[in-house]
Amino acid sequence: MTLLALGPGVSPGYQGLVGNGVVNLTTLSLATLGGNTGITFPNIPGLTLILTKTVTGDPGATITPGATILGQSVPAIPFAEAVAGDLYLMGPFFTLDANVGGNLVQMNFATPADLAGVCVLQSGGVY
Repeated sequence: MTLLALGPGVSPGYQGLVGNGVVNLTTLSLATLGGNTGITFPNIPGLTLILTKTVTGDPGATITPGATILGQSVPAIPFAEAVAGDLYLMGPFFTLDANVGGNLVQMNFATPADLAGVCVLQSGGVY
């Protein structure tokens, strides 16, 4: 499994948002996965969203939370993106969604070929 890192300074695939600003989604640059099976992205808890566009069906997006409950791993959290050609907005993500030891969230795709592109939308607001 290889992961595409998306974050500030990475374009396409990352869009910083300004408070009270407007993002024209029709011209938004989406990153393609290439040979990667997922993405990692920095998380500002409650202010980070992921935009995906599907091609032929559900790419099977999941995140694996970095937190444990009573020492037990938390199962992967699935996101349904069932309609081909649609845009989906996922998030916001919270502190417990990040991998242990950092603020990166890892999102995996069971069928990466079903994904046309992905973009991190991240507000620079007060947090």
